[in-house]
Amino acid sequence: MKKDFLAPVLVLSLICLVVSGALAVTNGFTEPVIADAAGQREDEVRGEIMPGADDFERLEVEGLPESVKEVYKASNGDGYVFTVVSGGYGGGF
Repeated sequence: MKKDFLAPVLVLSLICLVVSGALAVTNGFTEPVIADAAGQREDEVRGEIMPGADDFERLEVEGLPESVKEVYKASNGDGYVFTVVSGGYGGGF
């Protein structure tokens, strides 16, 4: 009786351990690629918002409201772009 119970538990635990390790390794390889792609998408969106700007420089500004996530200044002096988070039914977006 004890062996009938213990063997499936050990097998399932081993399977979970192997799959978790494989997911951790996969995440380690894909995380930087995903972060770079997200940064490029954000740069493209800032370029669409302010098409006259050549490049953007991130500013560290204190005292901003909680809803303002990031502030970018156009390198050619055209203006500023603010990344704002608003609340919704499913949380901030």
